[in-house]
Amino acid sequence: MDKREGIDAKHPREGGKEGGERRMKQSIRADPRDGILAGDSEDEMRLEEMFRKLDSCPKRKLPKRIILVRHGESQGNLDMSAYTTTPDYRIPLTPLGVEQARTAGQHIRRVVSGGCGEEEDNWKVYFYVSPYERTRSTLREIGRAFGRKRIIGVREECRIREQDFGNFQVEERMKAIKETRERFGRFFFRFPEGESAADVYDRVASKSLSFSHNFQLGIC
Repeated sequence: MDKREGIDAKHPREGGKEGGERRMKQSIRADPRDGILAGDSEDEMRLEEMFRKLDSCPKRKLPKRIILVRHGESQGNLDMSAYTTTPDYRIPLTPLGVEQARTAGQHIRRVVSGGCGEEEDNWKVYFYVSPYERTRSTLREIGRAFGRKRIIGVREECRIREQDFGNFQVEERMKAIKETRERFGRFFFRFPEGESAADVYDRVASKSLSFSHNFQLGIC
């Protein structure tokens, strides 16, 4: 066999219309997943094996929907002076906030179940929650609407917490700071000992990327 330019000396390249048609037919490849491959090359065998492995992989289940929920009414919403004596992450829900969270859970359950009874469908939920007291309490009340078998899991995720406005927040000082923010620009202004909206965007965006990565891997 003559190896020059990949030509088989026993079957020299044919010219003319018939030769062109023959070469065209030889170049056609069937779907490798059918197990029918033109020729017997090593590359084609590897490709066929790759498709077999892909077909045997378990199918990923992507979430049908993602629902974002804000916490119920907190003591800080009711009285801003609460931040002067209580760290932001320890601010609790008010009784109304607890009731709001419980009602939200019932509404969410109706949305995700499509109104089905407990035994009628195979839907499930997975919760992410920030580490703040008011958000954990909100999730606790929401969770009352779901049976244990419906909850795949719960994960605390610090990156989805509320914007950090600083440590103990003295009311008069915060009023002056927020006025400065309006002049500077709300998105890029960074609170003393706290965050800017841009900082929040960065950490939430990184969480969004990890969501996408987890979904691709079939991991919640």
